[in-house]
Amino acid sequence: MDINVEKVNPGDLITAGYVNSIVDALDSLQAQIDALGVTSVPANTPVIDTVDPSPDVPAGSTMTIHGHNFGVPAVLNTVTVDGIPLNDFQAGSTDTVINVGVPGNLSGVPGTKSLVVATAVGGASNSKSVHFVAPQIVLIGQAQLTNTSGQLGTITVGSALLFQFQIDATALNEAEQFLVQTTYSNAQGAAASAWDDGTSYVGTSGTDHRVTVSPLAPVTVGVRVVVPTGATSVEMSVQAVSVHNDPASSSVPQTIPMTVGEAPPAADPSISLTLGTNLRSTVHPNTAGDGLDIKYGSTAVITIDAVMGHAGDYMLAGAIENEDGSVWQILDLPQTPHFGDGEGESIQFRLKLLPASAPVGPSVTRFFQLTATRQNDDALLGISNFIRFPIGGF
Repeated sequence: MDINVEKVNPGDLITAGYVNSIVDALDSLQAQIDALGVTSVPANTPVIDTVDPSPDVPAGSTMTIHGHNFGVPAVLNTVTVDGIPLNDFQAGSTDTVINVGVPGNLSGVPGTKSLVVATAVGGASNSKSVHFVAPQIVLIGQAQLTNTSGQLGTITVGSALLFQFQIDATALNEAEQFLVQTTYSNAQGAAASAWDDGTSYVGTSGTDHRVTVSPLAPVTVGVRVVVPTGATSVEMSVQAVSVHNDPASSSVPQTIPMTVGEAPPAADPSISLTLGTNLRSTVHPNTAGDGLDIKYGSTAVITIDAVMGHAGDYMLAGAIENEDGSVWQILDLPQTPHFGDGEGESIQFRLKLLPASAPVGPSVTRFFQLTATRQNDDALLGISNFIRFPIGGF
């Protein structure tokens, strides 16, 4: 708008109205400036214009900040995300570009955080809102799934069978999450959905039956199957499905045919596992003499006597039926001891019973199962056996 303020001549009367018209004109100019969003920024103050990648910056990636008045070399800049400094400056930074690494363990992702660049001479820049997401996982290799179940008994209607599987990620370049998936086909006498309804999992979490496996150590999980009424046979297929790299890193499905009224293949008799001496202040045999009772609120050392008929390296893995992490914890398993031919050894691990006292009302019956599987890649590959016994508290 035009500024309509008349000039005065020497000797003219300066009135209040004239001064007020000058004030009004100045207010009008300031309002126009405010409407343009123009602020006063010192010439050497850092300014952030844009950020790459956009719209999401993955944790663990390199973030490129575009702007001006950045410090050179890049270490002269203080780059913060919600006040947390980023110090991993990368090559290619200039006074208009900063390349900086974002930590892979950045907390609070996915989420929007405030990015600020500051220099010693220019102070802090404007705050730029940046949306960060979880790290991008580039997974290489395929997981191996092995059926480590031993003698499960005769399959009859209503019986509960615990099948154990070892997920081995040693061929992968990093830890991965897997979904343990069980499907049924060729169901006779009862629908596949009836088998689905009677299936539960041991050693997994969440409704999608998820487990994290490191390349450093295999993990044993269990699939518990209740045989439905009317069933005569079925084929059960179990697979470890990679969350971030399916199907390349998912395991090959393991298929187990089951005929109701028949027993699965017997466990290898050359592997002998029996309860050892477990008579301490924290653990003793139960009343029936077929299992162990552990003192509430304590951690007990459990002893299993093992004799291996064939020399080799053995994987010892534990699982609890009706597992509840708030009640029971398995410590010191899995183990991978070496046995000589016909060598006997006492295996020890710990079970922790977390409640300090007996639960109110009826308690859930739980069974512990220790599985021993030979690991050597030879003619005896995969022989295994297990010991299963009830556990409780006193």
